[in-house]
Amino acid sequence: MTKSTTTPLGAPTEGSLFLTHMLQEGDILLCTDPDSRISNLIQTASGGVFSHAALCTYPPNFIEATFTGVAEISLARFGLHRRACGKVLRLKPDVPNRDAIRTIAAKQAYRYSTREYDKIAALASLFPNWDLDPGARMFCSYLVAAAYALAGLNITAPRKPPRKTTPADIDASPLFDDITDSVLAHAQFLPGTPRYFVDEGYTDSPPQEYNIALRIVAERVSAYLEKHGEPSVDDYASALAVYFHYRSKPWFGELDMLLGSSIDELGEPALARTEKLVAEAREHDAGTLVLRVRSCSPDTYPIMLALVANRIKTTEALIAERQRDITAFQAGAVDGLHTAAVLLDHSRRMHAGLSANLEMYRHEQAFFLAHPPF
Repeated sequence: MTKSTTTPLGAPTEGSLFLTHMLQEGDILLCTDPDSRISNLIQTASGGVFSHAALCTYPPNFIEATFTGVAEISLARFGLHRRACGKVLRLKPDVPNRDAIRTIAAKQAYRYSTREYDKIAALASLFPNWDLDPGARMFCSYLVAAAYALAGLNITAPRKPPRKTTPADIDASPLFDDITDSVLAHAQFLPGTPRYFVDEGYTDSPPQEYNIALRIVAERVSAYLEKHGEPSVDDYASALAVYFHYRSKPWFGELDMLLGSSIDELGEPALARTEKLVAEAREHDAGTLVLRVRSCSPDTYPIMLALVANRIKTTEALIAERQRDITAFQAGAVDGLHTAAVLLDHSRRMHAGLSANLEMYRHEQAFFLAHPPF
């Protein structure tokens, strides 16, 4: 659902902006691309308005299952060209243990990261008499329903298993409130602004490319383990888990070299592209800061301040996560593990990029506060 694009260089583009500071863990994004034949097929077969679903893990991040697999996206640079093509749901306040459930669902969704998409199972979910278990593979509404099921809540009525859940089932669920009006605002996107639109086409994003690479890494590890008479693995997370489990094996050195070299070989190009795109976005944001402040009205000024504050909060949390990774991988690197050394390098690069973002956001916040436009 993520088409990387920029607004035209002429007049500002009209649309809707996600107010990321209003999002919460467990929120569900429903959307559709009205120009996509696949989206139209899903809508027609399910009898619903939407063809895609994603789950908020940590605002403004959402996890989704697309044709390239399961990966996270950030709504910080997302918008809607057509407001009717998107909707945001939140668990109702009267649902028992509501806060715990949505937090657990958000955390459990991570266990599906890097898993492969299953087109056939996605189609099977649209037909009541066609039952197909996708196993380790995922599709969008299955991912959302499965995460909530792991938190102890079946979100559909009638009660369907997650693998039979469609976006229409989620939309019709009596357990959610429609909070779209509180998290979307009319916007004019500045000319040339890097922007993604959830209702306009599809292309791979850098995080999705990185996850594709990690999935291939898992396949290599799985084949290696099978060669040694060990069980196969379903995904990258499982590959890392069993990697440490087999440390006492005489062939662990080969496994360590295979895993680390594969992560470096396959993940490096996607990581480098991410770094390049993020640097370009920072440069653009720095160049348009004065214009963005001057274009604020008394109504939009506090919203822009809140959005910047949310970016700071989220980035600080992500930096803390990367720092924990760095600490863990440093110990392995000291022990001479090749895989730990590669992951340490990748984590440090991610940490550096996030730190540069945080510095920019703090500068933006200070500038907004020092230069109110009215």
